Amino acid sequence: MVAVARERIASEGWRNVTVVQSSAEDAQIARTADAALFCAVHDILQSPGALTNVLATLHPGAWIAAGGGKWAAPIMVAANMMTRALHAPYVRSFSGFDRPWGQLEQLIEDVRVREVAFGNGYVLTGHTPA
Repeated sequence: MVAVARERIASEGWRNVTVVQSSAEDAQIARTADAALFCAVHDILQSPGALTNVLATLHPGAWIAAGGGKWAAPIMVAANMMTRALHAPYVRSFSGFDRPWGQLEQLIEDVRVREVAFGNGYVLTGHTPA
């Protein structure tokens, strides 16, 4: 993925994009950002160290968006089985998959969560404390 990203950056001529190859807990991010997007990164959302590291690189009041898969209501057995099959290759542990944003919401303000895909997905918005 790093090679693909670098190729795309070069082909588009983007000078404001930097590729960082590291664990989220240890990533050295040199710039301060106005926003962060956590897209389908369940394991990062379950890591307090990763969240602390990423949020430390944001301006006060920076916007946060997160989205990904989650368990639907237990009665949705077939949907949850399909969700497990879809996410299994990309998730180390399904721990916290009922509320993937649980750790993140403790660190940010004005949290709003909308469930999508019959409860098998979510979109969260909020911002860092001012």
